[in-house]
Amino acid sequence: GAPELMGGGQLTALADQAVLGRILFEMIWGSRLPDRRLRLAVRWVGVAAADQALAPHWSELGKLAPLVQILCHHQPERRFSSLSEALQHLGG
Repeated sequence: GAPELMGGGQLTALADQAVLGRILFEMIWGSRLPDRRLRLAVRWVGVAAADQALAPHWSELGKLAPLVQILCHHQPERRFSSLSEALQHLGG
């Protein structure tokens, strides 16, 4: 689930972005993640400890990394306003 669900917050359409970002991260890394805790860390992008744990792993995502980082941000207001905006950010 999205971080706001885990934290007891209100769910909005922006929660879907967090789930999509996590799925993209896990699809690209697959079972090669060196530490299973990174799957939890990706739900907390924007928190110093999670950012530090994930730092060496973003390069695997190539040009998708900035997109996924925004999608996964633990604060909904720091995500894209819509998936259309996310696609524009990607250049598509």
